[in-house]
Amino acid sequence: MFRTLGVIGFLAFLVGLVSVFRPLKALGIKSRQVGILVLVGGLVLMVVAGSSTEKGTPAQSTQSAQVEQAQTSQLQATAQTTQEATKTNTPSAATPSPSPPPPPPKKDYLEVGHATTIGIWEIAALGKPSFYRRIGDEFLGESADSGYLFALVPIRVKNTSKKTDSLSFAIWTMKDDEGNEYDIQTMADMYLDEDEQLDVTQVPPGAARNGYLVFQVKEDVSELFLELSTSRGRAKWKVYPVRKED
Repeated sequence: MFRTLGVIGFLAFLVGLVSVFRPLKALGIKSRQVGILVLVGGLVLMVVAGSSTEKGTPAQSTQSAQVEQAQTSQLQATAQTTQEATKTNTPSAATPSPSPPPPPPKKDYLEVGHATTIGIWEIAALGKPSFYRRIGDEFLGESADSGYLFALVPIRVKNTSKKTDSLSFAIWTMKDDEGNEYDIQTMADMYLDEDEQLDVTQVPPGAARNGYLVFQVKEDVSELFLELSTSRGRAKWKVYPVRKED
């Protein structure tokens, strides 16, 4: 509409301008005064049309800006939704749980006070050894070699069968932390009191016998292990040093 009004004003301005110098009687303009009026009217129409067009421009700009802002907000919302969906669907990296400590190595021996069963016999080393430089008395006894001590280990043997039997063919050995092996002192127990000697012959069913095994070991040993070997099985105890609770 405003464009049409501007065109009419422009044509009127041209007609008026021409009529100022030469009246166009064919258009009804018979004098210069009328031409001036037509010229002024054309100018007025052009001004009105121009003013209206300028007034419409900010509105259009504002509308365009609103549309762009709406599109931008929609894009941002879409991007945020996509990002949240990605976070939801992406598995979070699991925090690694601390590895459990490795189990302690399995011991190949028993502690003193713990019994084991070999065949019909329940056998236990009852405590740590007692160490002596000499066993017996001053008249009838035996002294340990230089740098050695007698080690007396308390033992308990029980017959779990229903008949009298003897613990035969049993081999007792003492070993230290340096790999040295010590055999039982079979003749040394004669210097012990009768109730301290270990007698494993003709043990009645269900009966138990207590006594000491005698070994001669180095006096500076750090550890001692008692081992028993029979035709029906083996056993091993750590007899020195012993745990505090034992």
